Amino acid sequence: MSGITYEVLARFAQQFGILYFAVIFIVGIAYALRPRHSDQFRHLSQLPLDQDEGEDV
Repeated sequence: MSGITYEVLARFAQQFGILYFAVIFIVGIAYALRPRHSDQFRHLSQLPLDQDEGEDV
């Protein structure tokens, strides 16, 4: 039988998965906190409070 067993594959998938999601999380936070996007996010945060229903995003 080959050297890859279920336990080895499961451990690799767990470690790679947590690394993958950590990188995705850090990239998402970095994107959201970039100063270039602050005006866009400020505008989008006020959309639910707008009384004008005729305007779309």
